[in-house]
Amino acid sequence: MLIPWCSTWRRVLVSFVAAGFCACDDDESNDGATDAARGEADTSVDSAASDAGPDAAVDMAPSVEGVHIPGLDGPVTVRFDEAGILHATCQTDADCAAVEGYYHAAHRFLQMDIRRRFAQGRLSEIVMGGVTLDTDREQRHLVATRDGGRIEERILATSTPESRALIDAYVRGVNAWLDDLRAGRNGARLSEEYDFQLIAKDVVLQTEWTALDTVACVLPLAASLTDDSGAEILAGRIAATQPSPERAFDLTAPWPASTSTILPQMKRLSRADASALARAQDRLRPVAALLDRVARGGRLPGSRGGSNNWVVGPDFANGVPLLANDPHLALPNPTLFYTVNLDAKSQGTGRIHIAGQSFPGLPGILFGQNEDIAWGVTTTYFDMSDVYVETLTPDGEGVMFNGQPVPFVSREFTFGQADGPALTESFLYVPHHGPVLGIDRAAGTALSLRWTMQDMDTDLDFIRGLAEASTVEEARDAVRYVTSAGQNFVVIDRGGHIGWFPYNRLPKRPWASLDLAPWMPLPGDGSAEWGAPIPYEDLPQAFDPPQGYIATANNDMTGAHADGDPTNDGVEAIQGFVTIGYRHERIVERIVERDDHDMASMTSIQADVHSLLAERTLPVILAAVDGAALSPEAGALVDALRAWDLSCPTGLDGIAMDAPPASGTEAAASIGCTAFHVLLPRLRRAAFADDYAEAATGGDPSRYAGNERLVRALVMPDTFTAGDVYWDDINTPAVETREEGIQAAVQSAAAWLAGELGADPDGWRWGRLHTQTLRADLFDAAGLATYNNGPFPRRGGWHTVDVSNATNDSEDDYGTRGGPSTRLVCAGEASGVRCTVELPGGQRHFRDSPHYDDLLQRWLRNQPTALPFSTEEVAAAAVEEVTVRP
Repeated sequence: MLIPWCSTWRRVLVSFVAAGFCACDDDESNDGATDAARGEADTSVDSAASDAGPDAAVDMAPSVEGVHIPGLDGPVTVRFDEAGILHATCQTDADCAAVEGYYHAAHRFLQMDIRRRFAQGRLSEIVMGGVTLDTDREQRHLVATRDGGRIEERILATSTPESRALIDAYVRGVNAWLDDLRAGRNGARLSEEYDFQLIAKDVVLQTEWTALDTVACVLPLAASLTDDSGAEILAGRIAATQPSPERAFDLTAPWPASTSTILPQMKRLSRADASALARAQDRLRPVAALLDRVARGGRLPGSRGGSNNWVVGPDFANGVPLLANDPHLALPNPTLFYTVNLDAKSQGTGRIHIAGQSFPGLPGILFGQNEDIAWGVTTTYFDMSDVYVETLTPDGEGVMFNGQPVPFVSREFTFGQADGPALTESFLYVPHHGPVLGIDRAAGTALSLRWTMQDMDTDLDFIRGLAEASTVEEARDAVRYVTSAGQNFVVIDRGGHIGWFPYNRLPKRPWASLDLAPWMPLPGDGSAEWGAPIPYEDLPQAFDPPQGYIATANNDMTGAHADGDPTNDGVEAIQGFVTIGYRHERIVERIVERDDHDMASMTSIQADVHSLLAERTLPVILAAVDGAALSPEAGALVDALRAWDLSCPTGLDGIAMDAPPASGTEAAASIGCTAFHVLLPRLRRAAFADDYAEAATGGDPSRYAGNERLVRALVMPDTFTAGDVYWDDINTPAVETREEGIQAAVQSAAAWLAGELGADPDGWRWGRLHTQTLRADLFDAAGLATYNNGPFPRRGGWHTVDVSNATNDSEDDYGTRGGPSTRLVCAGEASGVRCTVELPGGQRHFRDSPHYDDLLQRWLRNQPTALPFSTEEVAAAAVEEVTVRP
């Protein structure tokens, strides 16, 4: 689960650790890690997770007999394969949903419980000491309708009867497991986190699961992918501190370094006129203090993205359409998704037979396959939120809108506490915008949030719609239910068709311009209000496009961002911040290099760790140090960069931190990758630290720049509207040059590496610095690592296709918190759809289970597992069978 606004989350949980740490035992972080060669990724497919070993059947299910779920239409046969994947053969769709709910709870109840409570502002019902109250307040206040109502109630009320029936059946399954837990039946148990001293375990045992819990589970994920208010506030803070509109534009504009786009680029009508930002600066400077007070973001989003999906038509793949998907999110422990195969058709009367990645807490799957189609998702980076600067009424009890006073809506919310009295508090909303983020009564201003998720309604209905679709066209109709999920849907079918449909309910912004830049806070006086939603037919999309493929990677869809101003091309500005574009560019390079793709080549592209960022910038870097007087360590770093093949393997012969170093070309590649990635934050600092300093709230100010601006400063400084000025330190009388900045950065990077890993470059192995840890949401956010899993050496780097961006390289922390939350590859063969999966974790969240992290070990090697689908395949793969009865 992605946790938005995590700075508040971390802040309020510090005392949680201090008070309860004595209840925890140390954890062996690499339990179960198996060494494997780490040169090229091992992309061969196994029929199951063979690392589980001969005892894989142990703990396959809560019991081999006696499981009952009230309300089933008939017995359900549940099988588990060696990867721990659940396969349910049911009489009806509802029976499959009920069984899915039972086993989600059996294997992932901690995850579900935290999801529902976090989403609804109810963590303090199970976390003692009041340390999560601030988190509860923020969640209940912000994740709401415009007037403070519950979004989950709105979604449930607008769901189709068919979707509601699946939700109700799922709830019955979860509660059947809770009944088994309370009665001590069928091996039902809670995971060890519930034994932590400050968790009120008795409350968990007393609480039923509800339909509203199911709907609420997905809200934090959707919020994290669609609410850019933190970035908009940051952009406003930066712009307010800049001495000219040109500098404000250069340092905040959503401006990718690559021109690679999802659709062929449209003709640009004009070049950005940065001077128009002067009026925005004038509006923002008076509220700079309020913007600082509510600041919630550390980077503009362009450098953080990571999701990929693409579809390849028959002309590129020997007549068979192919799909690949690896949505990148924060990687928790347990892992985000749970793989299932639900079949109510082969031996029943249902309408669904689906397999793929489910989201514990919800029925069905979010992406995967049925008999006829496969589909995948990535984040669109659509602009789905706006922050408004409100002018208070004279009495301070409302805002001025279109020249008229509009009173605040005040809502009272009650927060339960595990070990204290319930608290009732009031929260303010601007009825035509949304929650009040901050208020400065002395200055007569406030900030509010308008967000498409406030009007979310039919989104869950797409799950059933896609499950029943048999063609790309029918899938397109199914995703029309989506309003606010913020996803790119790509689809293939057995008929050889491919499609891309980024359907979301986006507002028209006819006023959008650099004067009213939608990626910064806007005036709340009525001059920048949302219009009617853009018709889905008018959104970018594709069906069997002439180029024969479609790829998305959170990047510019149309080319509207090529000049940094998506508002000046005569079309609706639909995306806010977009990614740098290198992942998309590299994916397209790999797709068009051959016309005989298969599932193995799709997996190979997912595993690609070639750095286009380095390919573009390294020639300039090396030219700047050519002939310069360098220290011995800096000379060694330059030598490593010159010898580098631009790939990023770990440089270790295994997937454990104590694995021995690899040799040969992999060693040289790993060393070069390390040198480059340690150099990057120092280059950003040399160019931009002084320019962002006034807007910084601590730490290295240049973290705001992102690599997209660094590329521009290194390779194309003439595109900056203020000119090639950013290598010069504005705090010194001298005029520093790009070459001087690069040389100083090289010296600094080499000195740090020598101190951290030794003067011998052979010790500069990327996997020693660049690690992946699966983090237990509630506990890791409080600084408690006991329930994490890792670290593990991690391939990839900034903006590689197998993306592995450093979480905080500005502070020389090169580990990563995110990555592919799953990898899916499918082929639409005439005989049926065939898929493989990878998962960064395991199906069962119990450390004594062989399926705790067996799939993680394959994920670290980029090694997929075949997903059994047909009745025959499931029977052949099964290692245990359970009959669930009414």
